[in-house]
Amino acid sequence: MHSEILRGDLEFTIINLSAIGALSKVLPEIDIMRNFEQRVDRHPEGNALNHIINCLARLNWDDSDLIKICVLLHDVGKPVAFKDGHFHGHDEMGVPIAIDIAKRLGFTEPELEVIAWCVRHHMKLHRFDEMKDKKKRMLCEHPCIGHLMIVHEADCFNSPRPCNNDSVLAWMESKKINNDSINIYKEWRAK
Repeated sequence: MHSEILRGDLEFTIINLSAIGALSKVLPEIDIMRNFEQRVDRHPEGNALNHIINCLARLNWDDSDLIKICVLLHDVGKPVAFKDGHFHGHDEMGVPIAIDIAKRLGFTEPELEVIAWCVRHHMKLHRFDEMKDKKKRMLCEHPCIGHLMIVHEADCFNSPRPCNNDSVLAWMESKKINNDSINIYKEWRAK
């Protein structure tokens, strides 16, 4: 059983935990993100915690715990990666932190693999159109591509950075890539 923290509207939960000072005790790795300002041209919401809250706002209250945790943790590596005003490598650096948090919240080994993959690869869809077909194919044939596309759409929510999931879907169709995982994204998007 996953932590009760994930039940219902996670955006509201994180905001309330932060407001009463409990986020630092329950999820200190998320709370510290408030101390890291981001580039305004990419993240007008300001600091990394506000960005996460903004991403969670794109989710539905009845989304699976797995989807919620992937979105919550996708940028958890930003505080450790921060150097000279940039977060280079935060995706890779965030994986062990995300796994630690997800284990504490009761996620299973197969779920941890999905979480790790989404955190590690969440920046790739921002550059999908620039990738070579071989890399696109490897990404799109992965069994977690549907979860990753949800993370990507949430990451782009209310951001000047466009969400290119339609481009990903069109490319998959043009290459006749039929990955059942994509249905997770399509069903989520249809809500």
